[in-house]
Amino acid sequence: MATLCLLVVLPTVLEAQRFFQFNKVAYWYGHNRAWHERKAQTSDFDFLDHISTNNSHFGLMLSLGLSNNFSVDFRGYRFENTSYHIKGNLLYHLKPNLGFLAGGFTSNQLVSNSYKDFFNNYPSGYILFTPNQYIPEPIIRYSHLGLYGGSYLELRWGRATLLGSLCVGASQNVPFTILVGQKKLNSNIRRELEYNANRNLFLFVMPEITLGIDIFELESSTFGLEITCNAMVSNKSISYELTERVWTASNTESQSIDIPSRIVTNLRYDVSIFWKF
Repeated sequence: MATLCLLVVLPTVLEAQRFFQFNKVAYWYGHNRAWHERKAQTSDFDFLDHISTNNSHFGLMLSLGLSNNFSVDFRGYRFENTSYHIKGNLLYHLKPNLGFLAGGFTSNQLVSNSYKDFFNNYPSGYILFTPNQYIPEPIIRYSHLGLYGGSYLELRWGRATLLGSLCVGASQNVPFTILVGQKKLNSNIRRELEYNANRNLFLFVMPEITLGIDIFELESSTFGLEITCNAMVSNKSISYELTERVWTASNTESQSIDIPSRIVTNLRYDVSIFWKF
């Protein structure tokens, strides 16, 4: 996959360089991990406890110069569980080593299969029930959008570069709906649970640090390696509307579920090869 991406992207960049001022192309492989304080288990389903938070990824970055003072970069991440993260930055270079940035992102995460354990135990006496003609086994995807702004500082020592940035922003999840079927033990009674996630807004702080080293130069290009560590710290929760239908759709009960918010820390680190022009 890595070889295929490079074979496709690099010739494209060379051709597009006739029309745009490219600054840098980078390809990386890394790992993403998130954790949060877990509350005591209750009968209320908490989506944050089941979002897949420990997986590897690969990604691609393209930086484009707009003028002496402005540039943009686009970054795409693809995770091993088919999740993705895409973001773009607009940078204002106040000085050669100091500036401001603003950006946005969209992210799509897969909820892990651990939710099955929950619905096989809560409420007591019911188990997960998903025959094909009734309710298919739910595949839960959690998506959110975010905007942020901040500043960056770049330091250079010979061939080495240290780039640090600090941003603050806000993000909101995209509402989604899932259906879960359950069957009562030793009984024919069945029920359907419909979860309609609300829009939940949360604030975050996002520091990032990158250490790079230029390996060799070829004419006007420079090739090298970088190590990047990015963190996102937020206070978030996913509240929802729950509709329960027991046996028949006419026997319906609805309620609003407010899940307590908690501090969520997401840490991403990766190693990349880059090509600067």
